[in-house]
Amino acid sequence: MNKFEVGLVLGLAIVLISILIVGYTPFSPFSPFEGVWRQEIDIREEIEKLPTQNGGNYFVLERDWSEWSSQMQDAGGDFTKMDTWEEFTASLEHHDLAFLMLDETVKVVWYNPPFTNQVTYYEY
Repeated sequence: MNKFEVGLVLGLAIVLISILIVGYTPFSPFSPFEGVWRQEIDIREEIEKLPTQNGGNYFVLERDWSEWSSQMQDAGGDFTKMDTWEEFTASLEHHDLAFLMLDETVKVVWYNPPFTNQVTYYEY
């Protein structure tokens, strides 16, 4: 094999390996695993299913997560990440009043009980 053939074989091998890596990473839109690695949920529908507290529904505010969380961190906020939607909803049961905040762009829902610096959030 001459240098050209070796270079061609190596080039093709690199291209094929790159395609496999991009195609099979869990976050690639081309991956057969898309939707398997991350639980896909319709967050608004799930919020509507939440049990009502004190005879009313949860009030949902749309906010920019990056801006809001940055301000809260500057104010000394204590952030707790929930790994599943079930954990998140279970944590809500401990609060009489919760305003849910939602950023559908980055897919985060969170709440901050009044008069506290505690923030509980879930990335869906």
